[in-house]
Amino acid sequence: QQERQKLYARHYSLTPREAEVLERLLTTDDDLQEIADSLYISRRMVQRYVSSIYEKTETKTRLGLFQKYMNFTKK
Repeated sequence: QQERQKLYARHYSLTPREAEVLERLLTTDDDLQEIADSLYISRRMVQRYVSSIYEKTETKTRLGLFQKYMNFTKK
């Protein structure tokens, strides 16, 4: 699972911090504030990372991101 997340992050050119946020988006039901608290950053920064992740992966929602991740295969 971790290796797949690394491949996914690399495929979409996510930064290391975006990859950390991605991991929490995919593996927890935490809301943005809980993710921010766990990463010791502000909620606003998490929102920025999430927006960037959505843009890079061409998704619009957490569910869409999860579905795209589940269908992901390294080309």
